[in-house]
Amino acid sequence: MNREALADSFVDGLARAFGAPGAPTASVLDRSERIEPRDAHAAGFTVTAGHEAQAVLLNRALSVEELGLAPAQHLRWLPRDWEDAGVAGDAGPDTEPAAAVRSLMAAAGRTLGARVRIVVTLPGTESVAFGADSAPVIRLSFDGTRFVPPSDVS
Repeated sequence: MNREALADSFVDGLARAFGAPGAPTASVLDRSERIEPRDAHAAGFTVTAGHEAQAVLLNRALSVEELGLAPAQHLRWLPRDWEDAGVAGDAGPDTEPAAAVRSLMAAAGRTLGARVRIVVTLPGTESVAFGADSAPVIRLSFDGTRFVPPSDVS
């Protein structure tokens, strides 16, 4: 499976999971994370002339909050850093699903830090967890091709 598609599915699942009943709110995201407006634009986010002017006047990248990104958009920004974590490229037929899931979770954990614990149930009964034991839990199920919150599992 293509790791880019796997990462997209992971982020989509996380975004839906944050909105699920009983899930921690998106307030666990670091809204002060800075993003260059040109990078946000390249990622497909709406960047206004006002955003660009503000960044120039402040002589710095803008925060997620200043750019006005919604929590789901912020989560979709996460894969930008995942190439450095070895998530980019093709997983190949010999890549174990649990290994790919662990690398995605570790990359997400760099951004989410200890503010959330991600628990992914793999096909069968195995679960993989990443994050602090005491943090609010986000649960996902991975069916081998996509990640879904438990409420979406049929």
